[in-house]
Amino acid sequence: MEGIVLLYQDFFADWIEVMKDYGLKKLGLHVNTEQSNMADFLCWLKANRPLIERAEERGLTVEYFLHAFGYLLPEDFAGHRENWRQNEDGQRVKDYNCCPSSPELNSVEKNAEALAKQLKQYSHKYHFWVDDDFGKDIICHCEKCRNYSQWQQGLMLYRAMEQGVRMYDTEALFSYLVYGNSVFRDAGIDLGGFFIEFAPFLRRHDLPLAAKENKSYLEKILSLKKNFSHVDVLEYFLSFDYDSFCRGEQYERVKEDVRFYKSLGVEDVMTFAVFPEKNYVKKYGFSGIEKYAKLWS
Repeated sequence: MEGIVLLYQDFFADWIEVMKDYGLKKLGLHVNTEQSNMADFLCWLKANRPLIERAEERGLTVEYFLHAFGYLLPEDFAGHRENWRQNEDGQRVKDYNCCPSSPELNSVEKNAEALAKQLKQYSHKYHFWVDDDFGKDIICHCEKCRNYSQWQQGLMLYRAMEQGVRMYDTEALFSYLVYGNSVFRDAGIDLGGFFIEFAPFLRRHDLPLAAKENKSYLEKILSLKKNFSHVDVLEYFLSFDYDSFCRGEQYERVKEDVRFYKSLGVEDVMTFAVFPEKNYVKKYGFSGIEKYAKLWS
């Protein structure tokens, strides 16, 4: 299934027929936490529920791509230093996620159930993510957590959200987001109820995935496909802040990557569509979207 992920503020009614006409099947809505917050998004969603329902009635699958973990922590989290993650220097820091051994995960579970109820999505695939690591070490080094790998600690956080969502939707299938820099040598652990979402965030976006400069990312997706039964891809082909946007020579590069993902038999390939200015598409049209969509036809 091919689709695009928009910032929720960029979605308006015209997108529905455009996506249908171009053969794109899935719409993802995303919150950029540097520009807005989850509370703002949920207010928008409540006000625009008829628009979402119209998209679904027209046959589009609508899913929400959300760095939700911080929002799901209890309101008094900041006041409980013992539940913050411990950095390499042994200090408790309130910067990313929380200590995976923390009892706060019980609140995360309950809040994830409540969030799923608010979304009311028909699709059973959920994209509630932990905080971005941007290639940094953001795991917890406390006595209880230090023997768990990055992969295992991440799974502990994702499990809390997944179990909460599953209380609302017993058929829920939950994303485990992998940027490409994650180490998963112990990936044989049980991932029941999850699918892998491979997002090569730090790759060279101006070069094909098969280029030597992207060798580690190519090896990662091949390894993921070998080790896990369900791997999706989240790319950046239509984001103006990357050199991969479908324009000029980069169109050929994107074409090569699309051909590669097709050859892998990836079930879902989504791409972010992030534009350089507000109302860009209303001003300049959907030609770039159409050009990209044709690569999948």
